[in-house]
Amino acid sequence: MKSLWPWVQLILQRRTRLLVGGLLLALTLTAGVALLGLSGWFITSAGLASVLLASGVAVYLDVYVPGAGIRGFALTRTIARYLERLYNHDTVLRLLADLRVRLFARISRLSVLQLNRQRSSQWLNRLTSDLDTLDNLYLRLLAPPLVAALTLCWVSAVLWWVLLNHNPSAAFWVFFSLWGLLGLATLLPAVLGKKHSAALTELTEQVRIHSVDHLRGHAELTAAGHAATHALLVSSHADALQAQQHSLARVIGLVQSLVNAGLALIIATVLILGIQVYIDQGVSGPLLVMLLLGLLALNEAFANLPRSFAFFGQTLAAAQRLNEMAPDTAQNAPIVPDSATLRVTANDQFFDLTPGESGVITGASGSGKSTLAATLALPRLAQTAWLTQDTKVFNDTLANNLLLGNPNATDEQLWQVLEWVALGDRVEQSAQGLDTWIGENGLALSGGEQRRVALARVILRWLQPEVRWVILDEPFRGVDDETAAKIMHQLTPQLANKGLVWLSHEAPAFLTPHCILELGA
Repeated sequence: MKSLWPWVQLILQRRTRLLVGGLLLALTLTAGVALLGLSGWFITSAGLASVLLASGVAVYLDVYVPGAGIRGFALTRTIARYLERLYNHDTVLRLLADLRVRLFARISRLSVLQLNRQRSSQWLNRLTSDLDTLDNLYLRLLAPPLVAALTLCWVSAVLWWVLLNHNPSAAFWVFFSLWGLLGLATLLPAVLGKKHSAALTELTEQVRIHSVDHLRGHAELTAAGHAATHALLVSSHADALQAQQHSLARVIGLVQSLVNAGLALIIATVLILGIQVYIDQGVSGPLLVMLLLGLLALNEAFANLPRSFAFFGQTLAAAQRLNEMAPDTAQNAPIVPDSATLRVTANDQFFDLTPGESGVITGASGSGKSTLAATLALPRLAQTAWLTQDTKVFNDTLANNLLLGNPNATDEQLWQVLEWVALGDRVEQSAQGLDTWIGENGLALSGGEQRRVALARVILRWLQPEVRWVILDEPFRGVDDETAAKIMHQLTPQLANKGLVWLSHEAPAFLTPHCILELGA
């Protein structure tokens, strides 16, 4: 439960919406119980009145008030159900947005070392499957049992009032049986299904990963003669997943049967006790029928609880996996002394850099340039601006893409870095300026332009006073030589007090480095 608490706290930030949604759910359930109970009372009263009238007994039966009540409860249930579905689904979407913002905020604070611990497919699973599983918190694990408990309060109170004066021990038995049934419908499936539903989280991820790997690498697996072996691996994970699903289905079926049997037993008990109270003239026949049908209507409150709580283990496992994404402050902090010198070592070669100097590392593809860049940057991230080999441009506004480099940057600074990377004119042509949407359904940028957007983001980072080292891994990939030289001419003054490490296939003509290190030489 401790793992769920941070996410429950986030959900509780929307207390008003949760309260309104819960009240609509309670109103729907209450109207259903009242509708069935009042209908039973009315039908029974009408039947008894008919018998008495046939016997020649004068009977007065008001059909208008109960008839209006039945229509009112029917309309209330229908309207409340519609509003509840509309309102709660909107609430779930808002909560999902909150969860995504919290999750992305955590990811943005992770070090590259933490990000590289898991494959991209695993991160995708965290952002989709695990996050969607947390949707269960409100609509499956929080609201339904609370609403069922609220409805049970007034139903059990009515039964207590009817039975207490005539059979106190029976009143106690019925009261505690109803609340015990609620515990049975929630706690038992959570305990019995915890292991199986938690396993679903891991097995679903494994099936997805191995299936995608098999499809993507089918040609290579076939060429190596391992396609059949790998297919068996995928099949084994799928079989394990199916076995856990079957086990969980058996748990749900068992608990559902116990709940149905328990409710039937309580109804039968109330019927037997009610007949005795009726004989003692403590309750009328129509009222007894109303109580029995009201109890029968409680099945709506209990029906979905076993299935919802059977997946409690899956929700708990998803929360634990997402909690593991908390930033590791020990890794985000520098783990090397705040030295005035940066030593670059590879293949028994090395050079030392001080702020204001530049070094170039060259080598063919696969020679380890990017690995060396990560080795240099990761221990001193707090002091380093690092442009990785991969270009990361998000489907968002240009300003938001740039502000990742410095969230406090002003519009003037954003325009300045765009001018430095020769994108100012391109952006000025757009009516939205910095608010121009880039990516899908937005401004289409070439590969070289996307690379310059990434470079502009890193420039905003290196302009901050705490940054002493700038590491650029193939910064001008996809950019023509003339534009690259122009950009570098404007950036050189901004590097006056920074140590620059430049990684590329060959040393650029427009850069005069203090030292060069060639990998694979």
